[in-house]
Amino acid sequence: MVVREEDFRTFREDWAPEDSLDILESAKIMGSYFTMGDIIVMKDMDARAKSIWKNYLEGFFDKDHQIDERTAITIIRYSLTISTLTHEIVHSVQFPEGFKEFEEKFKEKNITDKDIKNIVRFRALAECGASYITNKILKERYTDIMPIGIDPDTEEVEYDPAEKRIKFFGHMLNKYGENAYYVFFNTKPDNMSNESFNNLKKDMFSEFNSQVLADIGIIKEDEEEAFDQLAD
Repeated sequence: MVVREEDFRTFREDWAPEDSLDILESAKIMGSYFTMGDIIVMKDMDARAKSIWKNYLEGFFDKDHQIDERTAITIIRYSLTISTLTHEIVHSVQFPEGFKEFEEKFKEKNITDKDIKNIVRFRALAECGASYITNKILKERYTDIMPIGIDPDTEEVEYDPAEKRIKFFGHMLNKYGENAYYVFFNTKPDNMSNESFNNLKKDMFSEFNSQVLADIGIIKEDEEEAFDQLAD
């Protein structure tokens, strides 16, 4: 489903779990997968593409006189749409039991520091993994995609906004092998016991300390200390 940018806020207030509203409020969010309804909702990329062109990339494209404004905006819109949709489809095939358990505790107002830390780390893993898989798919199937975004804090163009997340999941693959995918999809391998799988998840979650979380944009730098003070 495609909605106007101003309507995205209204939609997510009605459909998103209450604990995730602050995340979906971010100006960086171009779309989101909602477990309720099993639906992907994206902001209309036309206005965003025109804004990126006008405010950031017009001079860049002017260097290539074979590309006019209409063509450039089409390329930007196409890139935003395909990359966002691919990323959210990856999220849609995860099994978010961790989220479901957290949502129940949230409703019951029975959340511990450990729960908060785990959900932040789960989201970090989800974003790193989805960014890595999305990047792999785009490079293999959509070679003409331009990975661009706008940093809402600096208002500068990010030509590969997910680069740090992609690299960090690559690090996890190097360290944990294919098991990193199993944890990402929350699917236990047949040859692994429940205890071993839970220990694997704990080990991978522990990779996301406050410094890493800030570096990949899951928390802000001024939130690192508060995160560290949460009990494990």
